[in-house]
Formats: sequence, C-alpha cells, structure tokens
Amino acid sequence: GRNVSLFAYGQTGAGKSFSMLGKVGVPELEGIVPRSCKEIFRRMAANEDPLVTMTIDMQVVEVYCEMVNDLLADRKVWPASGHKPRLHPQLGYVVDTITKPCFTYDDIWSAMEFADKNRSVGSHALNPESSRAHTIYQINYQKVTKNVTGKVMETVTAKLNLIDLAGSERTDSAGTTGLMLKEGNAINLSLTALGGCIKALSEGKKPNFRDSKLTLLLQASMTGGKVIMIAALSPASICYPETLSTLKFADRIKQIKIKSTKNVSADPVAEMKKAMEALREKLQKEIDDLKAAGASGGGGGGAAVDPEKVSQMQSLLEEKKEAEKKKTSKTRDKKKEESARKAKAEKERRARQDAKKAAAKKEARKKEARKPSASPDAKPAKKDKGDKAKKSKGDEKTKAKRA
Repeated sequence: GRNVSLFAYGQTGAGKSFSMLGKVGVPELEGIVPRSCKEIFRRMAANEDPLVTMTIDMQVVEVYCEMVNDLLADRKVWPASGHKPRLHPQLGYVVDTITKPCFTYDDIWSAMEFADKNRSVGSHALNPESSRAHTIYQINYQKVTKNVTGKVMETVTAKLNLIDLAGSERTDSAGTTGLMLKEGNAINLSLTALGGCIKALSEGKKPNFRDSKLTLLLQASMTGGKVIMIAALSPASICYPETLSTLKFADRIKQIKIKSTKNVSADPVAEMKKAMEALREKLQKEIDDLKAAGASGGGGGGAAVDPEKVSQMQSLLEEKKEAEKKKTSKTRDKKKEESARKAKAEKERRARQDAKKAAAKKEARKKEARKPSASPDAKPAKKDKGDKAKKSKGDEKTKAKRA
C-alpha cells in the first residue's frame, strides 16, 4: 500500500534505458520494468482467497520539452501543447491519459512494446539511441477485500513509478545542434529541477515541485512514498565530470528521510465490530473450557472449577455486549445529529439567499422609482412641429393650384 518511485540517473549513454527496459521480448535481457511486472502477476496468481480481488492498470507518459505526451496513444492524436497535469485531492498531480487495464503480463508487454515505438529517440556523438524525453511507467495496483455478504471491508492502493530519465549531456561533447540542442537544454533544466527537489528533501526543506512537469508528476511518490535510484556511470574518461556529479546526486538521495504512508482505507465501524467479535469469541471459549473442566473434574479427580470465576467471566461477556450496543447506538446518534445539523445549515443558507434576492429586487424597484420621468410636452412638441410643417406644405400647394 505504499507509493514507490524508482528511477535511473546518469549521463547519456551510461545504460539507463537498458537497465530499466532492457531488450523487450528477450527474456535474458529484460530490464527492471518487465521483471517487476512479472513479479507482481506472480504474487497475484498465488492469491487463493475468493474474497480478495486485485486489479492492475498501466499508464505510460513521457516529458518531452516540458510537454506531457501519452505513449499509449497514437502520435496523430497527441495535443499540440501536450497534456496538462491537474491536481487530484488524493492522488496529487495526474494527467488524463490512456489507462490500460492489465489482466496478464501479456497485456503489459504489448503496452510496453507500443510505448517503446512512440518514445522520442535521437542520435548524437555520445549515443546512437539517446532518449530525448523522460519516460514514466506508472503501474497502479488495487486490492479490495470483501466480507461474505459482499461489503467492501478494506481497500489497498499503491502507485509504482518506474522512470527512465533522459541523460544529462554537454553540448560540446554530444555535438548537438538545432532541435536536439533545444531538447538537450530542456532535459538539463528538468534534471536540475529534480536535483533541487532532492536537495531540499535531503535538507528537510520544502521543495518547489512546480519547476518542472517531471517533478510535478512525481510529487506524490517523492513526498509520501519510497524513492529508489539507480546511478548509471560511464567508464569513459571524457565523462568524468558527469560521473562525479551523478555520484554526488546519489549521495543526496541516500540522505533523504521520507515517512512513507500506507494507502489503506477501511470501514471503522466494521473494524470495531471485528475486534469486539474476536474478544467475544475468546471469552466464550474460556467459559466453555471452564464449564467442560468443571463437568469432568468431579469424577476424574481433576481440579474443581470455581463457580464464582465462571459467573465473573459471564458478567464480563455481558458487559462487553452492552458496551458494543452503546457504541453502535452512539455512532448512529452521531450520524443522525450530523445529518440534522447539515440540513439545518442548508435551510439557513437557502433562507439567506432568498433574503438577499428579495432585498436586491426591492432595491432595484427603488432605483426604478427614483429615475426622472420624461417631460409630457416632449412628444406633443414634436407633433406640433410636424403639424406646422404639414400646414406650410398645404398652403404652398394651394397657392400653386391658384397660380
């Protein structure tokens, strides 16, 4: 029930993508992502409890030049400016991309194969298959436990982020120009933002996750889950500065202390009833054992049972039953009071709204009454002018006829 982020960090050409993905379809050369997915389904297959159901779904996105693209969708339908992350009240920042349900490992394998073809890859002097974007494989796990009546008793969720980071690169060493130079600058900026967040977390400060789309999407896992890093190093002497920088970054990761929380939701009333039922069964078993020992003690020479102790156990059991009834009734009363309070508050709110509307209408009527009315002589004046004009025209016609 804990969120986990596992990412490979290092210079371009150091083997990050190979460590995470390996060669898709070749069992001997599979990376961490396919191996982890196989282990998840192996453990799911070992479950034999019919009241427990487990589901897996997968999202694959890439952060390319600060744009979030869906690798499970066709490139033709990608938004021009990428998908926009939105804040979810429980899950943190998420993107509305394709979420593929996976019932077997073959479903995950086909999704990974399709996503691998959509990845942004380029070639430069240091790496012929350089990743030009950060790829995030997000596996969402959910486990639901029900009782015999079908009611959900417990829900466990977990988010596994497997991140293949694009490698940091120096322009003079990689020999990048044009579009690849722009991509390299975006990669270095997002890695700098990730390093700043890691540094703030290691020092116990509040990190600024909004500096990059990459850190924004990893915020929930980096603050409330486990963070695991693979440091990919290159043996080339030309890569000495980047190798040293990678080792320093790994040292910062080791200093992070995150209190991971479990994503488990359970019914509190059901938990209380379960505990009381277990206590009742325990007490009843002790009473039955005492009665059985008392019945066999007279003839078999066993120790006699103290009837006072039996009565004490029975009275204790009755008290526990009464306490459970009182707690249940209190919970019911609290729910009724809460619903009544909400209904009263809603009624008062509606009354205030009606009063405001009535006051606004009254004020509007007053303003209408205060407006100056039009002068009564304005229209007749226009009429008089028109009449004079008509009369003058009539006189001119009469004079013309006489002439």
